[in-house]
Amino acid sequence: MPVSKLLVYPYEEELSVFCRFPQLVQGYDSVLPISPKGLGLVGQDAAKCDGGPPTGQIVSSDLESALLQCEGIFINYAPQSALKAESYWKALDLALKNDKPVTITESLRAFLEEKGYMAFPDSVKVTGYSVEDTLATVPEKLYEIPVPIITVLGVGDKSNKFDLQLGLADFFKKAGYNVSLLGTKEYTSLFGFMPLPQFLFEGGCQKEKILQFNHFVYKLSMETHPDIIIVGCPGAIMPNNPFKFDDYGELAFVIGNALNADISVLSLYAMSYNNQALEHLHSLCKYRHNANVKRLNLACKRMVMDQATLNYRYVTLNQEFIKKEIIPPIPAGEMELYVGLSEGEMDRLGASIEAELLQNI
Repeated sequence: MPVSKLLVYPYEEELSVFCRFPQLVQGYDSVLPISPKGLGLVGQDAAKCDGGPPTGQIVSSDLESALLQCEGIFINYAPQSALKAESYWKALDLALKNDKPVTITESLRAFLEEKGYMAFPDSVKVTGYSVEDTLATVPEKLYEIPVPIITVLGVGDKSNKFDLQLGLADFFKKAGYNVSLLGTKEYTSLFGFMPLPQFLFEGGCQKEKILQFNHFVYKLSMETHPDIIIVGCPGAIMPNNPFKFDDYGELAFVIGNALNADISVLSLYAMSYNNQALEHLHSLCKYRHNANVKRLNLACKRMVMDQATLNYRYVTLNQEFIKKEIIPPIPAGEMELYVGLSEGEMDRLGASIEAELLQNI
């Protein structure tokens, strides 16, 4: 039986989820990761950029050859790659000349239009956050969602939150549950789930967003009748950089207070934590974000401050190193620790959550 392949470009750490969860990518059987040469990934296993176990997918830079092997292409906006608009447009144009279905993110469309590239053919599909009609007047009432809810939070960017969302969705789907996922990425729909609604990222007061999001999720539960709802919380739970105006955890606050989550998972950077730090994080999640965290995930990233620029950079750590060197000294107490980039770890996390939910029936 022919294998249907999706080309993803420009491949870098954000797109590693496509190689981690190819079984979830809608309409395709496998993934071709294509990366510009300057990112240092060419010829390497796709896992090099995320620190997880090998995927068996080797990264290539040969876009033209890959287009002859694929049945479709997804082009993401990756500002950290420093690609110019011309490079994105060249990839898009080349795909169209090869009669390949093209999907791009709303962020890439906006970036290209800003740079003067506006002649998008109708055949180019744009994926972004869900555009939902908001209520002009929201009743000041929070509905009780009649479905178990799992929220996934993180201490900051690049903390593997989307990996956890997809991993949990995959676990519960394989276990036979009807799963709804509200994902933190614009391209969540490519995995068969719904991205978060756009209104969360727009202006407006937090109270109104809390009410709107609660009503949005309640309506979703009534219309689709899922067995479980997984909700990703974009951004951080608190500021990380004392020298910059950073993420203050607004979206985690809105989502947490709109939903009374049954289970919350917090993803941390891979570093040492003492009792005081863990207690602070637990209290912050519980009392600010309405998330009673019992399970911690260590992302395969360490955050390091550049003393010259006062900006943070991220260092990728191998999952096995984290398990052997970082996890053992952490005084987790009653909280469970995971490194959720392998199927085994995701199954262990999913089984723990399933057992708790079944106990609460």
